[in-house]
Amino acid sequence: MRHIRPILPMLARHIATLLLLVFLICVATPSFAKKKAGSSSDGGGGSSGGEVILDISFASVTVDTGGGTQATYKIVDSSKITLNGNAATTDDVLAGMVANVTLSPDNTTVVTLDATDPKGPAKKAKH
Repeated sequence: MRHIRPILPMLARHIATLLLLVFLICVATPSFAKKKAGSSSDGGGGSSGGEVILDISFASVTVDTGGGTQATYKIVDSSKITLNGNAATTDDVLAGMVANVTLSPDNTTVVTLDATDPKGPAKKAKH
């Protein structure tokens, strides 16, 4: 028992240092510090940070989430879609536009899609 006592304070110091380093790495690492689409502190779905729309149909939207990655989300009847602040449909939103997407808690379904056309009002070509 006499040999263990000098080790305990040193061991506690090392554990405290290790915990501090792990905490600092988690806070300083961008993947931990940046809020990802679908993450939210209130337990609900989250909001993306303005991704470029790569493809959109009546049933889904695919966006460029940055860093060479893409994500596809379901669009359902209750999904609210706006374009330049006005009510819109998936027919009004085009690839290349920028969108803020709010997701359901399971991060698979669009709750709101707020699209912006940097060129102004969007018009689809008539076929």
